[in-house]
Amino acid sequence: MSILFMSILAAEEFHDIAPPVDYSLIPPWLIFVGTFFALAITGLVVWLIAQKRKRPQPPQLPRDRALEWEADLVNQLRSNASLKEVTGVRMTPSGPSMYLARPLRVSSQDCLVCHGAASAAPP
Repeated sequence: MSILFMSILAAEEFHDIAPPVDYSLIPPWLIFVGTFFALAITGLVVWLIAQKRKRPQPPQLPRDRALEWEADLVNQLRSNASLKEVTGVRMTPSGPSMYLARPLRVSSQDCLVCHGAASAAPP
């Protein structure tokens, strides 16, 4: 007996056990509306998950980037781990301005869970 013949016999026996469903009991517009809402809700859930997983981008606007003197302070604090703070006075158009810079060091790996890796920090 061939496999095709056996599958035809099996299909005939199955129809005797469970006759095909009459889908005319469900109006086509109801199937369309149900499918539409199911896909819309699925799309909304996927979009919300994608929004939640988005990571903050490094600052792109010039006003959010460190100025040259601020970058120098950061590099000075990075290069010398023993520094607890750096103070100084710099000249601005409105006159002298005093600054105080203290490093924020990662003391525990638990901090990186929320704040990310230091290698991903902007310059």
